[in-house]
Amino acid sequence: HVWDYMDKRLSFQKEAVDTYHKEYEDGCKRLEKEYADNYIERYKQIKKMNDEAYEKYKGKMREFNKDNPGYTTLCDMYDALAGGRLYTDFKFPGHGRGKSGNDAYAKDSVRQTELLANYVELGIINPSLLKKFKADQPEVSKSIEEAVKEVTRRLKK
Repeated sequence: HVWDYMDKRLSFQKEAVDTYHKEYEDGCKRLEKEYADNYIERYKQIKKMNDEAYEKYKGKMREFNKDNPGYTTLCDMYDALAGGRLYTDFKFPGHGRGKSGNDAYAKDSVRQTELLANYVELGIINPSLLKKFKADQPEVSKSIEEAVKEVTRRLKK
C-alpha cells in the first residue's frame, strides 16, 4: 500500500532528523563550554557544526531517495491533492518548503498541472509506486490518464 511506503520513508527521515538534532544539541553544549566568553567564535563554530551535521543528514536522505526513487514526487502529488496542506497544516516532513504549500496550490489549474507532471514522472522513475498511487487514488488516476490521452492526442495533430 502507498501509505506503507510513505511510513517507511517517514520513520527513516525521523531517525535521520533525530540524529541531526542530537548531534547539534550535543555540539552546542560542548561549544558553549569551550567558548564561554567568546560569542563570535562560538557562533562560527556552531554554524560550522550545524552545516556539517546538516550535510550528513542530507547525505542520509540522498541515500534513502536513491534506494527509493519517487518518494518526493509522490509527496508532491498528495500535497497537490491536499491543496498544499501536506507540508504546512499536517507538518509532514519533506522537501517541499519552497514551491509547495497553500499559496502555491491556491489555483486548481496549478494543482492539476502539478498532479499531471508528477504522475508522468512517477510512471517513469518508479512504476511500482505509481501502481500503489493508482490503487489508493483510482478516481484521480483515471482523470489523469484521460488528461494524458488528451495531451497525447493533441500532440499528434
